[in-house]
Amino acid sequence: MGNLFDRLFKKKSTRYLSLLLVLLPFLLLTGFFGYRTVDSIKNIVPGESGSVAKKDTEDIEDYDYHLRHNATDLQKELFKELDELLAQDPQDELAIAESIAKNYIADFYTWTNKEGQYDVGGMYYVFSDSRPNIYYQARDSYYHYLSSYIEEYGQENLLEVTSVEVETSGPANEFTDVFGRTYPAWYVRVRYTYADHPNFPIGEYYTVMNITVVKRDNGRFEIAQAYGDN
Repeated sequence: MGNLFDRLFKKKSTRYLSLLLVLLPFLLLTGFFGYRTVDSIKNIVPGESGSVAKKDTEDIEDYDYHLRHNATDLQKELFKELDELLAQDPQDELAIAESIAKNYIADFYTWTNKEGQYDVGGMYYVFSDSRPNIYYQARDSYYHYLSSYIEEYGQENLLEVTSVEVETSGPANEFTDVFGRTYPAWYVRVRYTYADHPNFPIGEYYTVMNITVVKRDNGRFEIAQAYGDN
């Protein structure tokens, strides 16, 4: 399946890390990381054992997408857009793929509404089979110093995505997972900007992401690949 989240993070301690979207048995979560982490999985990582983040207040029930209680204005706007697209009949699948990519970017790369290292955004939109692994990789890389950054800079002065624009998009080759199952796929390249917080080194983080969105057999659209290139 290759490096599915290769080059997701930029510079410093995150530069050498990549998120490998591979299936991890759930037992590894309980055996290796302990009770605190398992409890965090139930509260933060959606889809694990049927759990939903406790603080999420809006959802698209048929697709298991949820909006956090303290969503930014942009996150609310993009979530509403996704809800409206999914309700259409027939569906515009390319538009939905674009919306999934934008919702993911707006949540994952925003820190101003995150509580700390364990509060990883965007997990509702990533490939379900690999979600636990992606969560732990993100927690130990991009989100690794978040609690320290909150203390040092103040939560309101950290990264906040304020706009996400699709640069290019279109159908992609079928995506094949580790079990040989294939899914229709779309390529979406997005460019995004952060709020201007002069005291935080915003320039060290990606602002362009190349994303592959797939449609699962249950109708859910999920991100199977993502990498930055700027």
